[in-house]
Amino acid sequence: MDFRALGLEKNELEKLMHMEAEVFFDEGYVFGIAGAGFERMSIACPTHVMVEGLERVLEAVEKIRKSMTATA
Repeated sequence: MDFRALGLEKNELEKLMHMEAEVFFDEGYVFGIAGAGFERMSIACPTHVMVEGLERVLEAVEKIRKSMTATA
């Protein structure tokens, strides 16, 4: 998934996913510099687990976007 539009450093994106969304993806940068800002997820899980995780990601992204807009 492409998170580059958020403009976060790799450690900030990891923190957002781990601490806010409570999901653990493979960070794109481990696949090379062109992967920075991307996250890879496994879909080898029940659909409801994937949907719940993606809903948490959406909530976390919306939260950080609101905070970025408020400080701009």
